Amino acid sequence: MTIQEAIKQRIERFNRLWIKAVGYSFEDEVEIMKKERDDAVNKANERAKEIGYIDYQEYIEKLNSFYKYDETMGYQLLDEVSYNKAKDNVLDELIKNIPTVNPLYLYEMSVLNEVEKIINFLYTKDDDLKKAWEKYLTNENMTWNDIGKEMEKDGYEFNKGHSGNSYTQSLSLAHVFVSDPDLFQYAHGSLAALVGDEGYHDDRSDVKEFLEKRKTLRKEK
Repeated sequence: MTIQEAIKQRIERFNRLWIKAVGYSFEDEVEIMKKERDDAVNKANERAKEIGYIDYQEYIEKLNSFYKYDETMGYQLLDEVSYNKAKDNVLDELIKNIPTVNPLYLYEMSVLNEVEKIINFLYTKDDDLKKAWEKYLTNENMTWNDIGKEMEKDGYEFNKGHSGNSYTQSLSLAHVFVSDPDLFQYAHGSLAALVGDEGYHDDRSDVKEFLEKRKTLRKEK
């Protein structure tokens, strides 16, 4: 199995999980979230216009104008009466409900892009993927960061903009692929440490089924 095939399997699995749970695919999450945000912004802007503002951003700027920053005390409210008069509870609630567009799909794909790059790099070192990977596992106590540093010493360049989590997840998933490509699609979502498996609508039931099936097939052999 190639890394490209494994990535395709992984996304297809997430698609199935999302369609079953919410009625749209993992890949569609980007557009769905964008639409939800656009709808929420439109509602906030409509309310802002009703009370005399161009949009909700102008309303926020108006409220901010009642504050002054002090190096010692921080932000201080200058005119509480005027501030309370300008505030609109309905608009505040609408603004509060504007979702942040930070789709798990885009995060997952950024990690998988790095994984594919890592696997391709390993193949330049040895046709035997496990031998190439083991070259960077110089002792059993190494962390993912240690492994990444060993790879960098050997010429690998990680993509820019990684968080600590996306960096370690890229290396972790690369390790899964090298060790057992069939398990790659079942590895936890790259941001599961923050949102849990439930954030990916992943009850892990198909993982148990896969492992049981493989166990049975091995016994038959």
